[in-house]
Amino acid sequence: MALKTVPARGLRVLLAPDSFKGSLDAPAAARHMAEGIRNALPDARVTQVPIADGGEGTAAVVAAACGGCWHAVDVTDANGQLVRMPFAACESAALGAFAIFDVAAVAGLPDAMAAPGARTTRGVGQAIRGIAAQGFATIVVGLGGSSTNDAGAGLLAELALDFLDAAGGRIDPVLDNLASIRSLRPRADAGRWQAPRLVALTDVTSPLCGRLGASMIFGAQKGVTDLAQADEVLGEFAARCELALGRHAAQAQGAGAAGGLGFALRLLGAQLLPGGSFILDAAGLATVAGYDWILTGEGRSDRQTLLGKGPALIAALGRRHGVPVTLLSGRLPMARCCARRSTAASRCRPVLRRWPGRSRRAGHCWKRPPRSWHGSMRPRAVPFRRTTSRMPRPAPQPQRHAVPPVRRSAATMPRACSRPARHGAPPHSPHLPYSPRLPRPGCPA
Repeated sequence: MALKTVPARGLRVLLAPDSFKGSLDAPAAARHMAEGIRNALPDARVTQVPIADGGEGTAAVVAAACGGCWHAVDVTDANGQLVRMPFAACESAALGAFAIFDVAAVAGLPDAMAAPGARTTRGVGQAIRGIAAQGFATIVVGLGGSSTNDAGAGLLAELALDFLDAAGGRIDPVLDNLASIRSLRPRADAGRWQAPRLVALTDVTSPLCGRLGASMIFGAQKGVTDLAQADEVLGEFAARCELALGRHAAQAQGAGAAGGLGFALRLLGAQLLPGGSFILDAAGLATVAGYDWILTGEGRSDRQTLLGKGPALIAALGRRHGVPVTLLSGRLPMARCCARRSTAASRCRPVLRRWPGRSRRAGHCWKRPPRSWHGSMRPRAVPFRRTTSRMPRPAPQPQRHAVPPVRRSAATMPRACSRPARHGAPPHSPHLPYSPRLPRPGCPA
């Protein structure tokens, strides 16, 4: 899609970035983007609408859009330690009064200290119980950014089921113990509390298992080493849980979000919604037809982006309304043309010009926009020039041939070259095993 040619004075720009994990949250990223746009186009009309896709920062974005207020509840994190988890009380026309919290605030990946197979999601179940006890009839859970990969077993153990071993004893349902489960039974107190309405905001569309499942796509970044075995264990565990609760959820879109927490919540009757769409509606971005240019971004754009992340939804929304979209990413490992074609974005550009290089936060780059932003933006939207890595090329290495030594007579043995070979190698000698390297030009044969 070609960028629109409009006067600089009348350019209407929408900034809708996601968070740059580890560097900037979504509101801060939008502020730095606005600073760069105003430096290049002082007369442009800039609108900042930070977004999230169901991952970390979702509760903050929704609370800011709906005017929510913050509360807290005590829960157990992924390491088994007691923490204070914040949640926001909000109200909307679609849901009425509701509470929202991020799974990343309970079992976030940066806070994970325990081994990948020993992390638990019990804290998510405790959060739901604690929020429901405060009188909230609707609870929205932002999935994403979790450090767990247990198909929500800890959540199910906290709210619905007891998991037993061969001897009939209870098992702590973490990833390492799921293969030891032999039977399931409903919790004794499962019917003593009024279950709230649950809405799960997923940041991906992955199912629980398979090639695009929780383990195969996201397991490696959480420290899981044997992805195939983890996928098999989650599949067997899911089949037992579906049989016990009489509901199929493993193949639902978003069941693989947050290491399988989407599956567990769907088993409990939760409604799985794309987090990006939910937040766009809350922020009033149902249509973007009134803008001339949209900028979105995130910390890293890869194949996970194509599974329902916020920037991909923004790109699709812009294409649907005929508005060009530029994706700014902290890192763009995919070929830029493939990323542009896959995300429906008009332009894709990495924020950092060299990777890896000096350790710099993404915010430092925004405070000083690239030179290509200035001057060339005035007649129309930014025609970003192509940038290539400035890392020096490695020195060429001598080619080594896997050819066994050949014995030759002294009459046919080539004489030694008077000049040394490249890279400090010793010259050929008739007293050494023959190497099939060809003589250099100018050396006697």
